[in-house]
Amino acid sequence: MDDKRSLTELVSSLLDNFSRLIREELLLAKNELAETIGRAKNDVVSLSIGALILVLAAFALLASAILGLSLFIPAWAAALSIGALLGIIGFLLIRSSLKDFSKLELAPKRSLTSLRNDVHFVKEAVSHDR
Repeated sequence: MDDKRSLTELVSSLLDNFSRLIREELLLAKNELAETIGRAKNDVVSLSIGALILVLAAFALLASAILGLSLFIPAWAAALSIGALLGIIGFLLIRSSLKDFSKLELAPKRSLTSLRNDVHFVKEAVSHDR
């Protein structure tokens, strides 16, 4: 009878520990996601501010460059040349920011790996006791 009772206590303890472990793993995943979201938020803010500044600079440079260049070539050609140049530069800047943004890993890999290992360990422990 003592063997059954100790086995029951062992299984109960194992389940309690597993439950606590799962809660701690979920807390770790929550913290990991918050950290990743914080970094992504900073990247989005930087990207937005950079794009806004790029647009404002493009307007100012466009007007002054067109006026300056129109002294040497027709105004329409000056506007076309400057507009194309600014468009290429803006495209390259935004593409670079999006490339950096796409490198972010949103899944909490460490937590998921740890949870899989924990579940595997508990499954083995329970099947071993049978």
